[in-house]
Amino acid sequence: MGNCNGNGQGDRCPHGAHSPVTVRSRLPPQEKLKTQKIIFLIGGPGAGKDIQCERLVAKYGFTHMCMGDLLRVEASFPTSRGRQIRDIMQRGDIVPLDIVMTVLKDALLTKAESACGFLVDGFPREVSQAQEFERMIGHPSLVVVFECSAETMVKRLVIRGQTSHRFDDNEDAIKRRMESYFKTDEPIIEFYNRKKLIRKILAEESPEDVFLKTCAVIDSLE
Repeated sequence: MGNCNGNGQGDRCPHGAHSPVTVRSRLPPQEKLKTQKIIFLIGGPGAGKDIQCERLVAKYGFTHMCMGDLLRVEASFPTSRGRQIRDIMQRGDIVPLDIVMTVLKDALLTKAESACGFLVDGFPREVSQAQEFERMIGHPSLVVVFECSAETMVKRLVIRGQTSHRFDDNEDAIKRRMESYFKTDEPIIEFYNRKKLIRKILAEESPEDVFLKTCAVIDSLE
């Protein structure tokens, strides 16, 4: 990957005649996913994943998969599963494993041929999700952890909630999401740390500094 220039431009995945996409197009979607870079971004609600994903997509041409957004789309459908997901998310609880994996896998397979790598944020939320991802798809290429204090995250969420109109940006849901994150993040980080996939970045700094450090980590991939 190219060097980070901090301006959110360039270094996009090529689609020319000799690009990896041409080779991948001969493979079935499940196999194509195994040739893609898949980078997990882990951080509590309000850690700044959204803005970093926007900039990384602009720089590298990745396809961004936000687990929360995928589930909110499902929750908007007038189906029993949609209503189930909406109720769970409004409480700030974790959506069941089978639903999460079905939604994520379908989204990845849909974009497998055209994507130039994936950024997946808001996943995994539990070690069981990480294990199931490996069983169904494979290992991620890298797991970036945005470290941020609870105080900073709550402050950012309160500000976001004033304009976002997200149904899960209410005070009770924020509290539950925060408690859930701090309860589950250590086992997940330890799980990937044993596989030497973890890279930690302090997300208390300015978005620009966090972006530059994240680029350096991604550029270190072979």
